[in-house]
Amino acid sequence: SDSIPDAANFYNSWSGFQDELAWGAVWLYRATKDNTYLNKAKAINLYTPTEFSWDNKMAGVQILLAHVTKETGYIQNARNFCNNLLNDNNRKTNDGLVFIQQWGSLRHASNVAFACLAGQALGIPGISTKVPAKRQIDYILGDNSRKFSYLVGFGKSYPKKPHHRGASCAGVGVGQCDINRPGDNPKVLMGALVGGPKAKDDNAYSDERNDYICNEVTTDYNAGFQSALAVILSDCGGDDKPEPEPEPEPEPEPEPEPEPEPEPEPEPEPNPNPIPASCSKYKTALRLSLLFYEAQRSGKLPPNQRVKWRGDSALGDEIVGGYYDAGDYVKFGFPMAAATTMVAWGAMDFKSSYQRAGQWDNVKAMIKWATDYFIEAHTSKYELVGQIGLGDVDHAYWGRPEEMTMRRPSLRISASKPGSDLAAETAAALAAASIVFKGDQANPEYSAKCLRHAKELYEFAEKYKGKYSDSIPDA
Repeated sequence: SDSIPDAANFYNSWSGFQDELAWGAVWLYRATKDNTYLNKAKAINLYTPTEFSWDNKMAGVQILLAHVTKETGYIQNARNFCNNLLNDNNRKTNDGLVFIQQWGSLRHASNVAFACLAGQALGIPGISTKVPAKRQIDYILGDNSRKFSYLVGFGKSYPKKPHHRGASCAGVGVGQCDINRPGDNPKVLMGALVGGPKAKDDNAYSDERNDYICNEVTTDYNAGFQSALAVILSDCGGDDKPEPEPEPEPEPEPEPEPEPEPEPEPEPEPNPNPIPASCSKYKTALRLSLLFYEAQRSGKLPPNQRVKWRGDSALGDEIVGGYYDAGDYVKFGFPMAAATTMVAWGAMDFKSSYQRAGQWDNVKAMIKWATDYFIEAHTSKYELVGQIGLGDVDHAYWGRPEEMTMRRPSLRISASKPGSDLAAETAAALAAASIVFKGDQANPEYSAKCLRHAKELYEFAEKYKGKYSDSIPDA
Protein backbone atom coordinates (compact mmCIF):
# COMPACT_ATOMS: atom_id res chain seq x y z
CA SER A 1 0.00 0.00 0.00
CA ASP A 2 3.05 2.29 0.02
CA SER A 3 3.24 2.01 -3.80
CA ILE A 4 -0.47 2.22 -4.69
CA PRO A 5 -1.64 4.68 -2.01
CA ASP A 6 -5.30 4.51 -3.10
CA ALA A 7 -5.19 0.87 -1.96
CA ALA A 8 -4.88 1.98 1.63
CA ASN A 9 -8.43 3.36 1.56
CA PHE A 10 -10.00 0.03 0.61
CA TYR A 11 -7.57 -2.91 0.76
CA ASN A 12 -4.72 -1.77 2.93
CA SER A 13 -2.00 -4.34 3.51
CA TRP A 14 -2.42 -4.52 7.28
CA SER A 15 -0.38 -7.67 7.78
CA GLY A 16 2.58 -6.52 5.67
CA PHE A 17 4.14 -8.68 2.99
CA GLN A 18 5.94 -11.50 4.83
CA ASP A 19 2.85 -13.72 4.79
CA GLU A 20 2.50 -13.27 1.02
CA LEU A 21 6.18 -14.06 0.48
CA ALA A 22 5.68 -17.33 2.36
CA TRP A 23 2.34 -17.99 0.61
CA GLY A 24 3.77 -17.40 -2.85
CA ALA A 25 6.78 -19.60 -2.07
CA VAL A 26 4.71 -22.53 -0.82
CA TRP A 27 2.50 -22.41 -3.92
CA LEU A 28 5.52 -22.28 -6.19
CA TYR A 29 6.87 -25.30 -4.32
CA ARG A 30 3.62 -27.17 -4.90
CA ALA A 31 3.78 -26.27 -8.60
CA THR A 32 7.47 -27.07 -9.16
CA LYS A 33 8.66 -29.33 -6.30
CA ASP A 34 11.73 -27.07 -6.22
CA ASN A 35 13.04 -27.13 -2.63
CA THR A 36 14.39 -23.61 -3.10
CA TYR A 37 10.84 -22.31 -2.77
CA LEU A 38 10.05 -24.56 0.18
CA ASN A 39 13.11 -23.26 2.01
CA LYS A 40 12.09 -19.67 1.28
CA ALA A 41 8.69 -20.32 2.85
CA LYS A 42 10.22 -22.02 5.89
CA ALA A 43 12.72 -19.20 6.38
CA ILE A 44 9.96 -16.66 7.06
CA ASN A 45 8.93 -16.14 10.68
CA LEU A 46 5.48 -17.67 11.01
CA TYR A 47 2.81 -17.21 13.69
CA THR A 48 -0.71 -18.40 14.42
CA PRO A 49 -3.14 -15.73 13.17
CA THR A 50 -6.75 -15.08 14.12
CA GLU A 51 -8.11 -14.96 10.57
CA PHE A 52 -7.46 -16.27 7.06
CA SER A 53 -8.20 -13.54 4.55
CA TRP A 54 -7.23 -11.55 1.48
CA ASP A 55 -4.83 -9.68 3.77
CA ASN A 56 -3.46 -12.39 6.08
CA LYS A 57 -2.38 -15.69 4.48
CA MET A 58 -0.48 -17.07 7.48
CA ALA A 59 -3.08 -19.75 8.34
CA GLY A 60 -2.96 -21.07 4.78
CA VAL A 61 0.84 -21.11 4.89
CA GLN A 62 0.82 -23.10 8.14
CA ILE A 63 -1.67 -25.66 6.81
CA LEU A 64 0.16 -26.19 3.51
CA LEU A 65 3.56 -26.42 5.22
CA ALA A 66 2.11 -28.93 7.68
CA HIS A 67 0.85 -30.92 4.69
CA VAL A 68 4.02 -30.89 2.62
CA THR A 69 6.67 -31.10 5.37
CA LYS A 70 4.89 -33.16 8.07
CA GLU A 71 6.91 -31.14 10.60
CA THR A 72 5.60 -30.92 14.16
CA GLY A 73 5.79 -27.13 14.49
CA TYR A 74 3.62 -26.47 11.44
CA ILE A 75 1.19 -29.21 12.42
CA GLN A 76 0.82 -27.68 15.89
CA ASN A 77 0.27 -24.18 14.50
CA ALA A 78 -2.33 -25.41 12.00
CA ARG A 79 -4.10 -27.35 14.74
CA ASN A 80 -4.08 -24.34 17.06
CA PHE A 81 -5.56 -22.07 14.40
CA CYS A 82 -8.45 -24.43 13.69
CA ASN A 83 -9.16 -25.44 17.25
CA ASN A 84 -8.91 -21.90 18.62
CA LEU A 85 -11.46 -20.52 16.17
CA LEU A 86 -13.84 -23.43 15.58
CA ASN A 87 -13.98 -25.09 19.00
CA ASP A 88 -14.29 -21.95 21.14
CA ASN A 89 -17.97 -21.23 21.75
CA ASN A 90 -17.13 -17.78 23.10
CA ARG A 91 -16.30 -16.75 19.53
CA LYS A 92 -19.66 -17.89 18.18
CA THR A 93 -23.19 -16.58 17.90
CA ASN A 94 -26.00 -18.55 19.52
CA ASP A 95 -26.53 -20.36 16.22
CA GLY A 96 -22.88 -21.33 15.94
CA LEU A 97 -21.45 -18.79 13.50
CA VAL A 98 -17.76 -18.05 14.15
CA PHE A 99 -17.68 -14.26 14.37
CA ILE A 100 -14.31 -12.64 13.65
CA GLN A 101 -15.25 -9.11 12.57
CA GLN A 102 -18.19 -7.14 11.18
CA TRP A 103 -16.80 -6.64 7.67
CA GLY A 104 -17.68 -9.75 5.73
CA SER A 105 -18.43 -11.89 8.77
CA LEU A 106 -19.64 -14.79 6.62
CA ARG A 107 -16.56 -14.51 4.42
CA HIS A 108 -14.32 -14.87 7.47
CA ALA A 109 -16.30 -17.86 8.79
CA SER A 110 -16.16 -19.50 5.34
CA ASN A 111 -12.41 -18.98 5.01
CA VAL A 112 -11.76 -20.60 8.38
CA ALA A 113 -14.11 -23.44 7.46
CA PHE A 114 -12.35 -24.06 4.16
CA ALA A 115 -8.82 -23.91 5.57
CA CYS A 116 -9.63 -26.34 8.38
CA LEU A 117 -11.76 -28.70 6.28
CA ALA A 118 -8.94 -28.79 3.74
CA GLY A 119 -6.35 -29.35 6.47
CA GLN A 120 -8.29 -32.27 7.88
CA ALA A 121 -8.91 -33.75 4.40
CA LEU A 122 -5.19 -33.44 3.62
CA GLY A 123 -4.48 -35.59 6.67
CA ILE A 124 -2.95 -33.07 9.08
CA PRO A 125 -3.06 -34.83 12.46
CA GLY A 126 -4.96 -33.26 15.31
CA ILE A 127 -7.34 -31.10 13.24
CA SER A 128 -10.73 -32.40 14.34
CA THR A 129 -12.99 -29.53 13.42
CA LYS A 130 -15.03 -30.99 10.54
CA VAL A 131 -18.37 -30.64 12.36
CA PRO A 132 -18.05 -26.97 13.44
CA ALA A 133 -16.41 -26.09 10.10
CA LYS A 134 -19.26 -27.60 8.10
CA ARG A 135 -21.64 -25.83 10.49
CA GLN A 136 -20.44 -22.48 9.09
CA ILE A 137 -21.49 -23.43 5.56
CA ASP A 138 -24.82 -24.88 6.70
CA TYR A 139 -25.48 -21.66 8.65
CA ILE A 140 -24.92 -19.63 5.47
CA LEU A 141 -27.28 -21.89 3.51
CA GLY A 142 -30.17 -21.31 5.92
CA ASP A 143 -29.62 -23.63 8.87
CA ASN A 144 -30.01 -20.84 11.41
CA SER A 145 -32.75 -19.51 13.67
CA ARG A 146 -33.81 -17.00 11.00
CA LYS A 147 -34.21 -19.80 8.42
CA PHE A 148 -32.50 -17.37 6.07
CA SER A 149 -29.99 -18.21 3.35
CA TYR A 150 -27.25 -15.62 2.88
CA LEU A 151 -26.52 -16.90 -0.65
CA VAL A 152 -28.56 -15.02 -3.24
CA GLY A 153 -30.86 -17.37 -5.15
CA PHE A 154 -30.53 -20.28 -2.71
CA GLY A 155 -33.56 -21.53 -0.81
CA LYS A 156 -36.87 -19.78 -0.26
CA SER A 157 -35.64 -16.83 1.80
CA TYR A 158 -32.46 -15.03 0.72
CA PRO A 159 -31.17 -11.45 0.19
CA LYS A 160 -33.25 -9.55 -2.35
CA LYS A 161 -31.40 -6.23 -2.18
CA PRO A 162 -27.64 -6.84 -2.17
CA HIS A 163 -25.45 -3.73 -2.38
CA HIS A 164 -24.69 -4.05 -6.09
CA ARG A 165 -25.04 -1.33 -8.69
CA GLY A 166 -25.67 -3.45 -11.77
CA ALA A 167 -28.25 -5.71 -10.12
CA SER A 168 -30.18 -2.67 -8.84
CA CYS A 169 -30.72 -1.25 -12.33
CA ALA A 170 -34.09 -1.82 -13.98
CA GLY A 171 -32.80 -1.20 -17.49
CA VAL A 172 -30.54 0.84 -19.72
CA GLY A 173 -30.17 4.62 -19.59
CA VAL A 174 -30.64 7.56 -17.26
CA GLY A 175 -32.93 7.01 -14.29
CA GLN A 176 -32.80 3.23 -14.38
CA CYS A 177 -30.41 2.86 -11.44
CA ASP A 178 -31.16 4.14 -7.93
CA ILE A 179 -29.68 2.99 -4.65
CA ASN A 180 -32.90 4.12 -2.94
CA ARG A 181 -35.20 2.25 -5.34
CA PRO A 182 -38.09 0.73 -3.37
CA GLY A 183 -38.51 -3.01 -3.51
CA ASP A 184 -36.18 -5.79 -4.53
CA ASN A 185 -33.30 -5.47 -6.98
CA PRO A 186 -34.62 -5.89 -10.54
CA LYS A 187 -31.81 -8.33 -11.34
CA VAL A 188 -31.13 -11.38 -9.18
CA LEU A 189 -27.40 -11.56 -8.40
CA MET A 190 -27.37 -15.35 -8.37
CA GLY A 191 -24.78 -16.96 -6.12
CA ALA A 192 -23.53 -13.84 -4.35
CA LEU A 193 -22.61 -14.34 -0.69
CA VAL A 194 -23.51 -11.21 1.27
CA GLY A 195 -21.52 -9.83 4.20
CA GLY A 196 -23.87 -11.20 6.87
CA PRO A 197 -24.40 -10.25 10.53
CA LYS A 198 -22.36 -7.23 11.57
CA ALA A 199 -22.15 -8.23 15.24
CA LYS A 200 -21.95 -11.45 17.24
CA ASP A 201 -25.71 -11.62 17.07
CA ASP A 202 -27.63 -13.78 14.61
CA ASN A 203 -30.19 -11.00 14.17
CA ALA A 204 -27.64 -8.25 13.40
CA TYR A 205 -28.45 -8.36 9.68
CA SER A 206 -30.63 -6.23 7.44
CA ASP A 207 -31.48 -6.93 3.81
CA GLU A 208 -31.08 -3.32 2.70
CA ARG A 209 -29.34 -2.12 -0.45
CA ASN A 210 -27.64 0.80 1.28
CA ASP A 211 -26.24 -1.39 4.07
CA TYR A 212 -22.76 -1.96 2.69
CA ILE A 213 -21.70 -3.99 5.72
CA CYS A 214 -24.49 -6.57 5.91
CA ASN A 215 -25.33 -6.65 2.20
CA GLU A 216 -22.00 -6.03 0.47
CA VAL A 217 -20.86 -8.64 -2.02
CA THR A 218 -17.32 -9.18 -3.30
CA THR A 219 -15.37 -11.76 -5.29
CA ASP A 220 -13.34 -12.34 -2.13
CA TYR A 221 -16.46 -13.19 -0.08
CA ASN A 222 -17.35 -16.13 -2.32
CA ALA A 223 -13.89 -17.67 -2.72
CA GLY A 224 -13.40 -19.52 0.58
CA PHE A 225 -17.10 -20.38 0.73
CA GLN A 226 -16.96 -21.98 -2.71
CA SER A 227 -13.83 -23.95 -1.87
CA ALA A 228 -15.38 -25.12 1.40
CA LEU A 229 -18.29 -26.48 -0.64
CA ALA A 230 -15.80 -28.44 -2.75
CA VAL A 231 -14.30 -30.05 0.36
CA ILE A 232 -17.73 -30.93 1.75
CA LEU A 233 -18.76 -32.49 -1.57
CA SER A 234 -15.59 -34.61 -1.51
CA ASP A 235 -16.99 -36.22 1.64
CA CYS A 236 -20.46 -36.79 0.15
CA GLY A 237 -20.38 -40.39 -1.00
CA GLY A 238 -18.16 -41.77 -3.71
CA ASP A 239 -14.45 -42.28 -3.32
CA ASP A 240 -13.21 -38.70 -3.52
CA LYS A 241 -9.89 -37.90 -1.91
CA PRO A 242 -7.66 -34.84 -2.20
CA GLU A 243 -5.83 -34.86 -5.50
CA PRO A 244 -2.23 -36.14 -5.24
CA GLU A 245 0.61 -33.65 -5.47
CA PRO A 246 1.51 -33.32 -9.17
CA GLU A 247 4.94 -34.22 -10.44
CA PRO A 248 6.83 -31.29 -12.00
CA GLU A 249 7.36 -31.26 -15.74
CA PRO A 250 10.01 -29.38 -17.73
CA GLU A 251 8.72 -26.05 -18.98
CA PRO A 252 8.53 -25.79 -22.78
CA GLU A 253 10.05 -22.79 -24.48
CA PRO A 254 7.43 -20.03 -24.73
CA GLU A 255 5.96 -19.51 -28.17
CA PRO A 256 3.48 -16.78 -29.01
CA GLU A 257 0.21 -18.17 -30.20
CA PRO A 258 -3.11 -16.63 -31.19
CA GLU A 259 -5.90 -16.58 -28.66
CA PRO A 260 -8.31 -19.43 -29.43
CA GLU A 261 -11.90 -18.58 -30.27
CA PRO A 262 -14.21 -19.33 -27.34
CA GLU A 263 -16.17 -22.51 -27.79
CA PRO A 264 -19.70 -23.27 -26.65
CA GLU A 265 -19.97 -25.05 -23.33
CA PRO A 266 -19.95 -28.80 -24.05
CA GLU A 267 -22.72 -31.10 -22.93
CA PRO A 268 -21.77 -32.71 -19.62
CA GLU A 269 -20.72 -36.33 -19.83
CA PRO A 270 -22.64 -38.94 -17.82
CA ASN A 271 -21.32 -38.93 -14.27
CA PRO A 272 -20.32 -42.41 -13.03
CA ASN A 273 -20.05 -41.12 -9.46
CA PRO A 274 -23.07 -38.86 -8.88
CA ILE A 275 -23.51 -36.73 -5.80
CA PRO A 276 -26.16 -38.23 -3.49
CA ALA A 277 -29.43 -36.39 -2.90
CA SER A 278 -28.44 -35.72 0.72
CA CYS A 279 -25.67 -33.44 -0.56
CA SER A 280 -27.56 -31.80 -3.43
CA LYS A 281 -27.75 -28.45 -1.63
CA TYR A 282 -23.95 -28.12 -1.70
CA LYS A 283 -23.90 -28.96 -5.40
CA THR A 284 -26.54 -26.28 -6.05
CA ALA A 285 -24.62 -23.71 -3.99
CA LEU A 286 -21.41 -24.49 -5.89
CA ARG A 287 -23.15 -23.91 -9.21
CA LEU A 288 -24.67 -20.63 -8.01
CA SER A 289 -21.35 -19.30 -6.68
CA LEU A 290 -19.74 -19.70 -10.08
CA LEU A 291 -22.60 -17.72 -11.64
CA PHE A 292 -21.78 -14.82 -9.33
CA TYR A 293 -18.27 -14.64 -10.76
CA GLU A 294 -19.73 -14.36 -14.25
CA ALA A 295 -21.80 -11.37 -13.07
CA GLN A 296 -18.54 -9.72 -11.92
CA ARG A 297 -16.70 -10.08 -15.23
CA SER A 298 -15.17 -6.99 -16.77
CA GLY A 299 -14.26 -6.70 -20.44
CA LYS A 300 -15.50 -8.46 -23.57
CA LEU A 301 -17.88 -11.20 -22.47
CA PRO A 302 -17.72 -14.63 -24.12
CA PRO A 303 -20.55 -16.12 -26.21
CA ASN A 304 -21.27 -18.69 -23.48
CA GLN A 305 -21.80 -16.03 -20.78
CA ARG A 306 -24.66 -17.34 -18.64
CA VAL A 307 -25.57 -14.13 -16.77
CA LYS A 308 -27.42 -12.47 -19.63
CA TRP A 309 -28.20 -9.12 -17.99
CA ARG A 310 -24.48 -8.28 -18.11
CA GLY A 311 -22.77 -6.92 -21.24
CA ASP A 312 -19.33 -5.83 -22.41
CA SER A 313 -17.79 -3.10 -20.25
CA ALA A 314 -14.56 -1.19 -19.53
CA LEU A 315 -13.15 -2.02 -22.97
CA GLY A 316 -11.02 1.12 -22.73
CA ASP A 317 -9.09 -0.05 -19.67
CA GLU A 318 -5.36 -0.40 -20.17
CA ILE A 319 -5.76 -4.04 -19.12
CA VAL A 320 -9.12 -5.37 -20.31
CA GLY A 321 -10.80 -8.19 -18.41
CA GLY A 322 -10.53 -9.41 -14.84
CA TYR A 323 -13.21 -9.03 -12.20
CA TYR A 324 -14.95 -6.05 -10.67
CA ASP A 325 -14.26 -6.23 -6.98
CA ALA A 326 -17.72 -5.83 -5.47
CA GLY A 327 -20.94 -3.97 -6.20
CA ASP A 328 -18.73 -1.32 -7.79
CA TYR A 329 -16.31 -1.33 -10.72
CA VAL A 330 -12.76 -0.92 -9.44
CA LYS A 331 -10.45 -3.80 -10.34
CA PHE A 332 -8.37 -4.22 -7.16
CA GLY A 333 -5.60 -6.67 -8.01
CA PHE A 334 -4.74 -7.76 -4.46
CA PRO A 335 -8.11 -9.19 -3.36
CA MET A 336 -8.71 -10.47 -6.92
CA ALA A 337 -5.50 -12.50 -6.73
CA ALA A 338 -6.30 -13.71 -3.20
CA ALA A 339 -9.74 -14.91 -4.32
CA THR A 340 -8.22 -16.66 -7.33
CA THR A 341 -5.66 -18.50 -5.20
CA MET A 342 -8.38 -19.60 -2.78
CA VAL A 343 -10.61 -20.95 -5.56
CA ALA A 344 -7.67 -22.59 -7.35
CA TRP A 345 -6.66 -24.35 -4.11
CA GLY A 346 -10.12 -25.87 -3.82
CA ALA A 347 -10.15 -26.80 -7.51
CA MET A 348 -6.69 -28.37 -7.34
CA ASP A 349 -7.09 -30.50 -4.23
CA PHE A 350 -10.80 -31.31 -4.68
CA LYS A 351 -11.06 -31.52 -8.44
CA SER A 352 -13.39 -34.52 -8.37
CA SER A 353 -15.99 -32.49 -6.44
CA TYR A 354 -16.24 -30.04 -9.31
CA GLN A 355 -16.31 -32.88 -11.81
CA ARG A 356 -19.08 -34.74 -9.98
CA ALA A 357 -21.06 -31.49 -9.68
CA GLY A 358 -20.68 -30.83 -13.43
CA GLN A 359 -18.77 -27.60 -12.73
CA TRP A 360 -15.17 -28.42 -13.70
CA ASP A 361 -15.25 -26.45 -16.96
CA ASN A 362 -16.95 -23.54 -15.20
CA VAL A 363 -14.39 -23.31 -12.40
CA LYS A 364 -11.54 -23.46 -14.91
CA ALA A 365 -13.19 -20.63 -16.85
CA MET A 366 -13.60 -18.64 -13.62
CA ILE A 367 -9.91 -19.03 -12.74
CA LYS A 368 -8.72 -18.32 -16.28
CA TRP A 369 -10.72 -15.09 -16.48
CA ALA A 370 -8.54 -13.84 -13.61
CA THR A 371 -5.22 -15.35 -14.70
CA ASP A 372 -5.55 -14.00 -18.24
CA TYR A 373 -5.88 -10.57 -16.66
CA PHE A 374 -2.89 -11.06 -14.33
CA ILE A 375 -0.69 -12.16 -17.22
CA GLU A 376 -1.64 -9.06 -19.23
CA ALA A 377 -1.21 -6.87 -16.14
CA HIS A 378 2.36 -8.15 -15.76
CA THR A 379 3.56 -5.57 -18.27
CA SER A 380 7.29 -6.15 -17.72
CA LYS A 381 9.47 -8.29 -15.46
CA TYR A 382 9.42 -5.81 -12.58
CA GLU A 383 6.09 -4.09 -13.22
CA LEU A 384 2.53 -5.12 -12.43
CA VAL A 385 -0.71 -3.17 -12.82
CA GLY A 386 -2.32 -3.55 -9.40
CA GLN A 387 -5.48 -1.49 -9.74
CA ILE A 388 -7.68 0.02 -12.42
CA GLY A 389 -10.10 2.74 -11.40
CA LEU A 390 -10.19 5.05 -8.38
CA GLY A 391 -12.26 4.00 -5.40
CA ASP A 392 -13.83 7.33 -4.46
CA VAL A 393 -14.55 8.33 -8.06
CA ASP A 394 -16.04 4.92 -8.77
CA HIS A 395 -18.19 4.92 -5.65
CA ALA A 396 -19.75 8.24 -6.64
CA TYR A 397 -21.31 6.47 -9.65
CA TRP A 398 -24.40 4.33 -9.14
CA GLY A 399 -25.15 2.78 -12.50
CA ARG A 400 -24.37 -0.02 -14.91
CA PRO A 401 -20.74 -0.87 -15.80
CA GLU A 402 -21.72 -0.95 -19.46
CA GLU A 403 -22.52 2.80 -19.29
CA MET A 404 -19.80 4.19 -17.01
CA THR A 405 -17.70 7.04 -18.39
CA MET A 406 -15.51 8.04 -15.42
CA ARG A 407 -11.73 8.17 -15.68
CA ARG A 408 -10.17 4.76 -14.94
CA PRO A 409 -6.41 5.17 -14.49
CA SER A 410 -4.06 2.21 -14.12
CA LEU A 411 -2.02 2.11 -10.90
CA ARG A 412 1.02 -0.14 -10.72
CA ILE A 413 3.94 -1.38 -8.73
CA SER A 414 7.50 -1.33 -10.07
CA ALA A 415 11.12 -1.47 -8.98
CA SER A 416 10.86 2.12 -7.72
CA LYS A 417 7.37 1.63 -6.22
CA PRO A 418 7.41 -1.95 -4.92
CA GLY A 419 4.59 -4.12 -3.67
CA SER A 420 5.86 -7.47 -2.42
CA ASP A 421 2.44 -8.46 -1.05
CA LEU A 422 0.66 -7.84 -4.36
CA ALA A 423 3.39 -9.42 -6.50
CA ALA A 424 3.72 -12.51 -4.28
CA GLU A 425 -0.06 -13.02 -4.00
CA THR A 426 -0.39 -12.76 -7.78
CA ALA A 427 2.47 -15.25 -8.07
CA ALA A 428 0.56 -17.59 -5.73
CA ALA A 429 -2.59 -17.28 -7.85
CA LEU A 430 -0.72 -18.05 -11.06
CA ALA A 431 1.24 -20.93 -9.50
CA ALA A 432 -1.93 -22.51 -8.12
CA ALA A 433 -3.64 -22.02 -11.48
CA SER A 434 -0.71 -23.67 -13.26
CA ILE A 435 -1.50 -26.84 -11.29
CA VAL A 436 -5.20 -26.64 -12.16
CA PHE A 437 -4.43 -26.26 -15.88
CA LYS A 438 -1.65 -28.84 -16.00
CA GLY A 439 -2.43 -31.45 -18.62
CA ASP A 440 -5.30 -29.42 -20.09
CA GLN A 441 -5.47 -30.77 -23.62
CA ALA A 442 -7.47 -27.81 -24.87
CA ASN A 443 -4.63 -25.39 -24.02
CA PRO A 444 -1.46 -27.37 -23.28
CA GLU A 445 0.84 -24.34 -23.04
CA TYR A 446 -1.26 -22.35 -20.61
CA SER A 447 -0.06 -24.03 -17.41
CA ALA A 448 3.58 -23.31 -18.27
CA LYS A 449 2.69 -19.71 -19.16
CA CYS A 450 1.07 -19.19 -15.75
CA LEU A 451 4.05 -20.72 -13.99
CA ARG A 452 6.54 -18.60 -15.91
CA HIS A 453 4.79 -15.39 -14.84
CA ALA A 454 4.46 -16.71 -11.28
CA LYS A 455 8.22 -17.21 -11.01
CA GLU A 456 8.98 -13.76 -12.39
CA LEU A 457 6.49 -12.08 -10.08
CA TYR A 458 7.89 -13.88 -7.06
CA GLU A 459 11.38 -12.75 -8.01
CA PHE A 460 10.00 -9.20 -8.25
CA ALA A 461 8.41 -9.52 -4.81
CA GLU A 462 11.67 -10.67 -3.25
CA LYS A 463 14.04 -8.32 -5.05
CA TYR A 464 12.12 -5.07 -4.46
CA LYS A 465 10.46 -5.22 -1.08
CA GLY A 466 7.65 -2.96 0.09
CA LYS A 467 3.92 -2.77 0.78
CA TYR A 468 1.79 -2.32 -2.31
CA SER A 469 -0.67 0.01 -0.60
CA ASP A 470 2.18 2.45 -0.02
CA SER A 471 2.75 2.48 -3.78
CA ILE A 472 -0.96 2.41 -4.76
CA PRO A 473 -2.43 4.65 -2.02
CA ASP A 474 -5.95 4.56 -3.48
CA ALA A 475 -6.29 0.82 -2.77
